[in-house]
Amino acid sequence: RTLCREAHERGMRVILDGVFNHTGADSRYFNRLGNYDTPGACQGESSPYYDWFRFRRFPDDYESWWGVADLPNVEEMTESFRRFIYGGEDSVIRHWLREGADGWRLDVADELPDEFIRGIRAAMDETCPDSVLLGEVWEDATNKESYGALRMYFQGEELHSAMNYPFRTAALDFMLGRIGAEELAARLRSLQENYPRENFYGAFNLIGSHDRERVLTLLGDAPAGGELTEVGRERYRLSGDKYALARCRLKLLSLIQFTLPGLPCIYYGDEAGAQGYADPYNRGTYPWGREDGELLEHYRAVTTLRRDHPVLARGEYAAEAYGPHVYGCRRWDGEETVRVLVNRGLFEHETVTVSAPAPAAHLAVNGARWSEAGESLTVELPPLSAIVLFD
Repeated sequence: RTLCREAHERGMRVILDGVFNHTGADSRYFNRLGNYDTPGACQGESSPYYDWFRFRRFPDDYESWWGVADLPNVEEMTESFRRFIYGGEDSVIRHWLREGADGWRLDVADELPDEFIRGIRAAMDETCPDSVLLGEVWEDATNKESYGALRMYFQGEELHSAMNYPFRTAALDFMLGRIGAEELAARLRSLQENYPRENFYGAFNLIGSHDRERVLTLLGDAPAGGELTEVGRERYRLSGDKYALARCRLKLLSLIQFTLPGLPCIYYGDEAGAQGYADPYNRGTYPWGREDGELLEHYRAVTTLRRDHPVLARGEYAAEAYGPHVYGCRRWDGEETVRVLVNRGLFEHETVTVSAPAPAAHLAVNGARWSEAGESLTVELPPLSAIVLFD
């Protein structure tokens, strides 16, 4: 209650992470190790939780999440489980919304039945109509198939928003030279065309994630994790030159992120220079006292940009490309137009001419600059540079 109250006083909202597809084996519901006095599913049919789980051969052979025995799967459509999660007056969903939470993120949403998600959404709408339901979906959420069924996430009765992993994949592919600007723009247009407007503008746009290597490690061209020993993965840090490259790339990547429709999400520590391979090294603590001041200053600039220019949250969007290395976009509403140009080239100095009036202001990264030429602007983009122009 204190956390939510204090957050709300600062204009912040709290979304809880709901893991309803599986539990821990050492939870009171399963109680495989017998650590709880009350019977769990592993103590047999006397347990109120017995029919929440799928035993093939009691008690040692049961369905689990991706075969991980420590994470037994839940049978979500069991009536008592649905009542426990969202149906009952003091169910999990309703209880924590009443305590002050502002929404839920559904872990592995593609492994939850549509009917179960609809039940959660209905309980949220009834208990707290302004709450938000976010789903962990790794693909285009409008044509996602799982377990042989086309999912119904954005049909109006399930998710408000989804984690935008397709954006992350496309943007990283562009920055690392795997695709050109034309392909990046095409992938972003595809999402824009497929998603209903409210879902596109509410997409959870992430770069870093607890399920992936730290973005600086990726952007610094580190060796693949499989090429190192466990100790090597734990200790690996980018060299000076590689870190400088990664930092430049992250500045450009975050600028793309913060000028795209949707909700930019910063994975803690990415803005401060955190590095690391996949689990568990991507979940290290925030580097208190060792922050990268240059990166922090950049993130302050892009977050301020987003806050001070509402067009970046609500305005129209058009993706553009100027050859293989330069991605661009335009954002506009009735009051302001913003133009973004990003040169990911490592060695290429790019010149772009656009039909636009002289900007009232601009934000430049790594020496990008503009000059006026009649009714057009000529923009000079050194390698690994970007510019944002405000009309």
